Amino acid sequence: MENFIEVEITFPQIVFEKKVVKIPEDQKKKLNNEADFIWENLTETEQDWSGGESAIRSAVDVDYCRVRILPKKS
Repeated sequence: MENFIEVEITFPQIVFEKKVVKIPEDQKKKLNNEADFIWENLTETEQDWSGGESAIRSAVDVDYCRVRILPKKS
């Protein structure tokens, strides 16, 4: 059985502001590149709202949007 972690994406500019996605635990290293991770986990509509990949990179650079691993629920 594969273990999953919950990752919260925070991006106040987009409709959801905060979004939680589940990823397999062995893909945790994808979080090292926050901008790519965020882009890959947005819907097409959210991508349109974001202003594009370069806007996400800029937002990550100034800590306006980020990802964080949520604590496991017991």
